[in-house]
Amino acid sequence: MFRPAKIIKVRMFVTKKNYDVLMDILNDTAAMHVEPLSQMDREVIGSLESGEHYKELNELLQHFRTLESHLVPRTPGRKVSFKSTLALIASARKLKIWDSVSELVGGLNANNTAKKEVVDRIGVLKKLTQFGEDVSILSSDRVSSFILSKTDSDRKTKNNVFESLKASKKYTVFNIGETVVASVKKEQREEFATVCKNSGISIEFIPPMRGRASDLYQRAQNELKRITESDAKINKELGAISNKYYNAVSAIKEQLEIETEKLEVAARFGSTDSVIVVEGWVEDRNVDRIKKLFSKATHDEFVVEVLKTNEIAPTKLQNPAKFKLFESFVRFYSLPKSNEIDPTIFFGAIFPIFFGFMVGDVGYGLFMFFMFYWISRRITNPPKKSRIPRSLARFIHTILSNRGLLILSKAVMIGAIVGIAFGFLFNNFFGFKMPYPTPFNVQTQLSTLLLVAGWIGVVMVEFGYVLGIINKLSINDRKGAIGRAGWFIAAIGIVIFGLNILEKASIRDINSIAGMILLPVGVALILKSEGSEALMEIPSVVSHILSYMRLVGILLASVILAEVIDKIFIANTKISFLLGLVGGIILIFGQLFNIVIAIFEGGIQGARLIYVEFFSKFFSGNGKIFKPFGVSRKRTNYKFKIDEP
Repeated sequence: MFRPAKIIKVRMFVTKKNYDVLMDILNDTAAMHVEPLSQMDREVIGSLESGEHYKELNELLQHFRTLESHLVPRTPGRKVSFKSTLALIASARKLKIWDSVSELVGGLNANNTAKKEVVDRIGVLKKLTQFGEDVSILSSDRVSSFILSKTDSDRKTKNNVFESLKASKKYTVFNIGETVVASVKKEQREEFATVCKNSGISIEFIPPMRGRASDLYQRAQNELKRITESDAKINKELGAISNKYYNAVSAIKEQLEIETEKLEVAARFGSTDSVIVVEGWVEDRNVDRIKKLFSKATHDEFVVEVLKTNEIAPTKLQNPAKFKLFESFVRFYSLPKSNEIDPTIFFGAIFPIFFGFMVGDVGYGLFMFFMFYWISRRITNPPKKSRIPRSLARFIHTILSNRGLLILSKAVMIGAIVGIAFGFLFNNFFGFKMPYPTPFNVQTQLSTLLLVAGWIGVVMVEFGYVLGIINKLSINDRKGAIGRAGWFIAAIGIVIFGLNILEKASIRDINSIAGMILLPVGVALILKSEGSEALMEIPSVVSHILSYMRLVGILLASVILAEVIDKIFIANTKISFLLGLVGGIILIFGQLFNIVIAIFEGGIQGARLIYVEFFSKFFSGNGKIFKPFGVSRKRTNYKFKIDEP
């Protein structure tokens, strides 16, 4: 539970006639992280040549991906199976709908182009319906005309700009009802566009047309209707084809993806004239299950051997379901190596406590809980139409994906619950006090809180060193374990020595003597294990312990700011109703501001205390992620499934 899954390296030998069985088992079980053979092994054994259908499968895959994108998605139907690669290729070639679908999609694309042109034309003609002459006089070989508009909402300013254009007499500017039109010579178009741009005027080109604007407008409306009807007819035909063939197309595409992935991973295999050789990493618990599958499928024409290696295996985290949420926070820092302690459970247990302690307010905790609950619900059940401004949504998604935001929301919700509990303890309700005896007053008992935070720092730092000793011993690094033990002992000595100075204890006091013994012993062990340069890190031990005082600092700042905001509100309500309203506004926005600070400070500082002051004592990270070969199936049948324990 406190370590990643046990991963071991294996080598498989399978007869060539069982190649398809090998690939199906590897894909369907997704149990092996396949590694390429070493250069030396390749020279001795040889490489497996690409399948004869590699090029054809890739071409068909691109073809069916395009085909699927053109069809209307349908819910998965009955799953299908393909006996062999040749059967898959035959099924793909047999499906003769490409020409029909391409023709229909081409019709839709043509309609879209035509629709855009007609809609633009309708927009122009609608503004020219009061023009009584033939519109052909507006745009010809010699003259171009434009509809002018000004974004300025001040009507007087608009009129002044248009009047100045008319007064210039360089261009012909006139009104058609509410529409302002300018006609210019062909050679003046670029000059006119520059003048309009500098004046803040947008221009809309009037395309060459012949006839009265009102008649042309009606014709364009009829043309748009015909295009819309054509779209509906084409979509109906595409829908009918999709009803009949979408599942087949999707299943073939899925199997083609699987087959091409198989061929790509096969490039890592070795091969003799009769045997295929595969190396990779497998979970220890799955080795016997894989052997059973191969034994049954190949009639024992296989060998699986466990390799002894000094390589560090890839990492697969295995945490209880309640703590999987926090794996992302650990990965954000660094993925653990497979041979070291996985700190996910420690992070998941400690972070909400630190966060909730720094929030320390019932009202703030409730607000955070329901706000992030609402966010998580929107992500898992998105509305058809969002009222959140797109610019804000885009900004948020540049920082976090939906999955990241969901993980963050759930973590904050847990911390908010802890914050509510501490809020009852501190008797803080948006900074107000409720009429019950306060169990613990933050401001009057500040020295006690600081002492508690200091001891939290001592426990966290020392526990980190204990985990460091365990990590080093687990990989038979005795020298490293001695070094961690030295830091553990030295830290105790520093703490005792520091407390004695603060309490002005006698040098003959038993604690003083213990501190003076433990510190040199710890330093001696550090020197023996890590050398003299490591002693430069001794001040950091002190700073890491004292760093936990920030828990109290952030809590105190939040409490004081909340009380100041509340006092401003109460004081204003006593003066007048109007000032009471102003105080109410200050109360709402001030508390919201304080909540935002609490979220950011509690989250960032809570994580920092774990990442820097705790993880640094035992955690090295930089693990390689366990990526087993396997493409998931949604529309095709699995041929093999690994037995669950």
